Amino acid sequence: MPTTTNFGWTTPADTDLVKDGAAAIRTLAGNIDTSLVDLKGGTTGQVLSKNSNSDLDFTYITVSVPANATATVATQETTSSATYTDLTTAGPAVTVTTGTKALVILTSNMRDREDRGWFMSYAVSGATTISADDTRALSMVTPTQPAGIYQVSFAHVVTSLSAGSNTFTAKYRTISTAHSAVFKDRSIFVINLG
Repeated sequence: MPTTTNFGWTTPADTDLVKDGAAAIRTLAGNIDTSLVDLKGGTTGQVLSKNSNSDLDFTYITVSVPANATATVATQETTSSATYTDLTTAGPAVTVTTGTKALVILTSNMRDREDRGWFMSYAVSGATTISADDTRALSMVTPTQPAGIYQVSFAHVVTSLSAGSNTFTAKYRTISTAHSAVFKDRSIFVINLG
């Protein structure tokens, strides 16, 4: 008996007797039914995925959507602290269930009243403890710049998290206690990367 090109399912030949037609159709349907059994099942929200390199070997899986959160504080506030601290209104802060890494994006409208320099970083608490520091900071240092207001953003992938519930809180500092930095419309975005 002939077979199909791709999967080798048995089909009747053009010369087969009509009396064998029903048996041939049942054989072909049985082959198809057996080959496509992995397409049965699954639940709402699941997707079909290859289970191995074998033909027609599929399984249904649930795809995790990356957890993410965002928060904003619009109030204009200042600090004269040369070490990372909260402003009068702390944060913004978000709590996200993460794996060991996450994308953190900071944005702020910033200016230094004496046009010297300012920094916005973040601390992590919860499953992980990380202090704010300059290696993960949105910063502007402008020793010779004219007065101005800057809308700036910074993205950082943190890869040293402990999996679990982590709170990311924005922290601020100025370049020295002789200068006060101004922050407004500050936001933090966190996306779990697994």
